[in-house]
Amino acid sequence: MQKLYEENPAMFRNHPFQFILYMLLVIGSIALPIVLVPPLEPQTAVLVGFASFVAGVLILLVWYVQTKASKLSITESNVLYEKGILSKVRYEMDIDQIRTVVVRQSFVNRILGVGEVTIFTTGDTPEVVVPGLPNPNKVRELIKTNRDD
Repeated sequence: MQKLYEENPAMFRNHPFQFILYMLLVIGSIALPIVLVPPLEPQTAVLVGFASFVAGVLILLVWYVQTKASKLSITESNVLYEKGILSKVRYEMDIDQIRTVVVRQSFVNRILGVGEVTIFTTGDTPEVVVPGLPNPNKVRELIKTNRDD
C-alpha cells in the first residue's frame, strides 16, 4: 500500500509567535546575567539566566516531542492517525467511510501553509481532529479523490 501523505504537525508554522517567544527565552537567558549583574549579585544573575535557559529548552523539547508523537497518514484506501509516545492511540478509517473533511486555517496559517484537519465519518462528532498539519488542503483533496462516491 503506497502512502500518499504522511506528516506530523508543524511546530513553527503552527504557532510561529509562541515559537519565537520560546526562542527569545532561550537566547535572552544567555544575555540575562549581563543585564542583571548590577542589581543582583553575579552568582544569582548567572543562576537566574541558567534557570531560564533550561526552562526554555525544556519547553521546546516537550513541544517537539509532542509534535513528533502524532502523525497522519493517507493511503489509497485508509486514513491512519497515530498519537502518543509511550501509550499510543491509533485511529484507522476506511477512506470510503469518510463523510466530511473540514479544513480550518487562520490568516497566519494560510500564509504559512498549515491548518487544522477535522475528519467526520458518521454522526456529528468528529473522528479525528489534527491541528497544525502542513498542506491541509492536500489531505482533503486526497481523501476526496480516493473515495468511491
